[in-house]
This record gives sequence, structure tokens and C-alpha cells, in this order.
Amino acid sequence: MEAYEGAPNLGEGISRPAAKVRTREFRLLVRFARTQPMRVVMQAETAKRALHYAQNRWPEASIEIIK
Repeated sequence: MEAYEGAPNLGEGISRPAAKVRTREFRLLVRFARTQPMRVVMQAETAKRALHYAQNRWPEASIEIIK
């Protein structure tokens, strides 16, 4: 089965933190073309990793951290 372009890349350490890793909550704003933005709360080790996980989940979205 071939993955289509824009398909999410899911898995531990790819779209979510590994088990038993110390994390904290990060609030993200996920924007897709021609739709309302989506607010997401994601567990991650750092802000950089939160962006990495979100980009792997939604590869065609524009993502930013909400302060």
C-alpha cells in the first residue's frame, strides 16, 4: 500500500512522545487551507518537539505555538 502525499507520519517518537518521557502541555494553532484554524493541546518534551510532532501529524498544515 502506497502512502499518498500529505499523509500523516504516525508513531511513537514521530507524531507523539515516546512512553515514559517527561513532557508538558503545549498549545498549538493548526491552520489548513480554506478552513477554520484548529486549536490543539499536545504533550511534548519541548516546544520544538511539539512543532515536529504536529507537522508529522498534519504535513500540509501551517502550525504555530500559542503563548
